[in-house]
Amino acid sequence: MINVAVRFAMDLPGNLQASARWELLRVELSNLVENTLARLGALVCYRAMGGAIPFPSMEIHTVIGALLATAVMVLLQQVISVPFYILLAAAVEVIDHEVTPCRFLRFVVGKGIVLTVAAPFAVLAAGLYRDYGLWMMLFFFGGLVVVSYLANRSSRSALHIQLQSRMMEGLESLSRALLLAPPDRERILHAIREHITQGRLHLPGRLEICLFPGEIILHEPAMWSALPEDAWNWLRDHPGAHHFGPAMPLPWNEVETDRSTALVSINDYDSGEMVGGIYHSVSARGLIDRQLYLLYLPALNTLADQISLALRRVKGYQQLLQHRRVEEELRLAGDIQGSFLPDRFPELPGWSLSAMLVSARDTSGDFFDFFTLPDGRVGIVLADVADKGIGAALYMALSRAYLRSLALEKDPHPSATLAALNRRILQDTSSDLFVTLVYGLISPGSGTFTYCNGGHPPPLVVRSNPDQPVELLVRTGMAVGVTENTEWQEGSIELFPGDYILMYSDGITEAQSDSGEFFGLERLIREVEAMRGRPPAEVREYLIQRVQEFSGEVQEDDIALLVLCKTG
Repeated sequence: MINVAVRFAMDLPGNLQASARWELLRVELSNLVENTLARLGALVCYRAMGGAIPFPSMEIHTVIGALLATAVMVLLQQVISVPFYILLAAAVEVIDHEVTPCRFLRFVVGKGIVLTVAAPFAVLAAGLYRDYGLWMMLFFFGGLVVVSYLANRSSRSALHIQLQSRMMEGLESLSRALLLAPPDRERILHAIREHITQGRLHLPGRLEICLFPGEIILHEPAMWSALPEDAWNWLRDHPGAHHFGPAMPLPWNEVETDRSTALVSINDYDSGEMVGGIYHSVSARGLIDRQLYLLYLPALNTLADQISLALRRVKGYQQLLQHRRVEEELRLAGDIQGSFLPDRFPELPGWSLSAMLVSARDTSGDFFDFFTLPDGRVGIVLADVADKGIGAALYMALSRAYLRSLALEKDPHPSATLAALNRRILQDTSSDLFVTLVYGLISPGSGTFTYCNGGHPPPLVVRSNPDQPVELLVRTGMAVGVTENTEWQEGSIELFPGDYILMYSDGITEAQSDSGEFFGLERLIREVEAMRGRPPAEVREYLIQRVQEFSGEVQEDDIALLVLCKTG
C-alpha cells in the first residue's frame, strides 16, 4: 500500500487533466487489488504450512515453506492478471499483426519469471531482520536499491540504443525501397505504407500521414478514429515539429490521457511549402523510461524528409515526362514546319537560287517560299513573324498559306497581295503578332524584280560590276497584320547576268557577340561584297558560317537567308 501511495503521489503532479488523474487512480487501485489479494493468499498458505510471523529461523524447512508461499503469491498474481492478459491479447492482435500468440506468450512468461526472480529476496530479508535486526535489513535493502538503480540506468541506455538502432535500420530500409521503387506516386506511397504497416520502422502506437488537402495515405491502427481536421489545420498554422507530453493539453481540443503525441509537417523539398503532416501518438504508460517517447521525434522528422524527397522525385519525373512530351511535340511541329519550306527552286533557265532557315528553337517564326504564277512569273517571299516558339510557328503557317492562296487566286501584284493578306489576317486572328516580309515577282525573261517591303530589313542588290555599290531595297510599307486600311508601294529593279539579290531576316543583323556587339548591316554588306561573283550556295553557306562564328554557340533568333542570282 505504501508503494502504491508513493507512486501515485509522484505521478499525480504531471497529470494536469482530471481525466488523466482518474486514469492514474484507476491503474493504481487495480495494482493495489492485485498485489493485496496475492499477498493475502500467500500468507494464508504460509500459515497453513505451519509458518510463523515474525520469521522464526533460517532453517531449511522454514525457508522452503516461505519460498513455497512466495511462489503461491506469484502464481496468484498471474491468475488475477488473466483477464487483463486476455484483453491485452485481443487489443494487440488488432493493433499489431506481427505479434503472434507465441510471442505474446513469451511476454507473459517473461513477466512471471521477472517477478519470480525478485520475490525470494524477501525471504532473505526476513531472515536478516530476525538474526541481525532492522539496521542490517535496511542495509540489505539499500544495496538492492543501488543495484536496481544501476540496472535501471543500464536498461534505459540499452533500450535507447536498441530503439534508435532499430528505427535507423527501418529508415534506411525505407530509403532503399523508395530509391528502388519506380518514380510513380502510387508506388512510392505504397512502399511507405508497406514499411510502416509491417512494423519495419518500429513506430508503435497511432500513426497517420496526410498529404494536403485531405489525402490520408496511412492510418494505423484501423480501429482508431481519424485525427480531427482541427489538428491538421493547427499544423498548417504552426509548421514544424511539435511534441506534447503525457497529459499535456492538445491545442486542437483533443484529450489524450497518459500519451505522448507528436505532429510533424512535411514540406516541399524545393519551395519549403507545407504539403502534408505526420501524426504519432504512443502510450507512455509502462515504459521503463517515461522520456523514451522523445526518441520517436527525430525518426518522425527523418520520415517526413524521406516522404518529401520521394514526392520531389515523383514530381521531377513527371516534369521530365512532360518536358519530353513537349520536346517531342516541338520536334514534330518543327518537322511539319520544315515540310512547308520548298525543297527546290522552280526550273528557270538563267536563274539560280539558294535558301536556308536556321531555327533558334525547334520551331521558327521565319520562313521563305517561292511559287510559279499562271502568267509564268515566279513569286518569292521571305518573312519574319515578330515572336518565337509555337505561336510564331502557327502564325507563320497561317501567313504562308494565305499569301500563296491570295497570290495565285487574286490580283498578282505585290501591293494588292499584301493588302489582301493584311485584311485576311486581321479578320481571322486576334493576336498581337504581326509579320514583316519582302514579297516580289521575278519576270524570267526580262530580269525584272517587282517587290514590296513590309517593314522588313532591306534586301541587298549586289551587281556583277565591283565598282557599283550594294543597293538597298528599302521599306515600301509597314508590317502586315498591324492595322487595317494599310497600303504598300511597289518597287522595281532590273537584274543583269551576274547580279544577285540577298534577302535575310533580322536574325543576321541583330546577332550579338559575347561582348554585346551586333553583327549589323554594314558588316553584312562587307561580307557580301567579299563574296561577289560566287555561286548563291557558296554565298549562303559563307554568310551563315560568319554569323555563327560571330555570335558563338548561343543563337538568340531565327535566321532566314535567300540568295537569288541571274546567271544568264
